[in-house]
Amino acid sequence: MNYTNKFLVIPESGDYFIYSQITFRGITSRCSNISQGRRPNRPDLIFVVITKVTDSYPEPAHLLTGTKSVCEISSNWFQPLYLGAMFSLEEGDRLMVNVSDISLVDYTKEDKTFFGAFLL
Repeated sequence: MNYTNKFLVIPESGDYFIYSQITFRGITSRCSNISQGRRPNRPDLIFVVITKVTDSYPEPAHLLTGTKSVCEISSNWFQPLYLGAMFSLEEGDRLMVNVSDISLVDYTKEDKTFFGAFLL
């Protein structure tokens, strides 16, 4: 498995279990007003999308999506979003993770935010 240009590149065709956990951290002063540092206005939802890019299809395909409202979470919050499922992938397919707000992602430890795939 290679990680190149922000993509996880599939080395051989087969069935893969794709997974990610992205942990978000922020401060909520009231619903629809999430703030961290100097950026006081943030959306009240966080989301993660795992996307497949392949040469055999012209548009990227969303494989997995996770969404969580942070409206009901207390003022200082952290929220992990875990995604995982099996997909048939072809050699050379590329996978990437996108998030709603990169500045809210918690990178403090390896066990909080990660992404990967393995051949079944």
